[in-house]
Amino acid sequence: MHKTWLHLRERCNNPNCPDYHYYGGRGITVCDRWDDFWLFVEDMGERPPGLTLDRINNDGNYEPSNCRWATRSQQIFNQRKGNRRKLIRKFILPGTIRKDKRRWRLFVDLMGRNTAHSFETEEDAIDYQSQLAYEREFHRMLGL
Repeated sequence: MHKTWLHLRERCNNPNCPDYHYYGGRGITVCDRWDDFWLFVEDMGERPPGLTLDRINNDGNYEPSNCRWATRSQQIFNQRKGNRRKLIRKFILPGTIRKDKRRWRLFVDLMGRNTAHSFETEEDAIDYQSQLAYEREFHRMLGL
């Protein structure tokens, strides 16, 4: 927990930190209240196992109203677009259906590569997922 607090302050306040340009260099700051480690703990609670600190608004500051404990998957979907595309395909399980800002995405394993297909509605994504499952079963039965 103390490491988390130290790292968030380092990223925002120390220009010599390797990640400073992603945080402090973009204007991301840590609220004054969190200058005190114990107030940070009071606001965030103990870190749940398997979760890490995440800013809800990726362009917002480290402050109680903008931070949560999140899974790796939640954090991937909360990144700036340029960083997100590569990581999504690496960590999202095939068959996952998720809604982004405007469209529904179905992640599919095609010949060993996790690819994302985009749909207007969740129903369209589910229909396509069912169609792929039917085709895969058909090919399996034919021995293809």
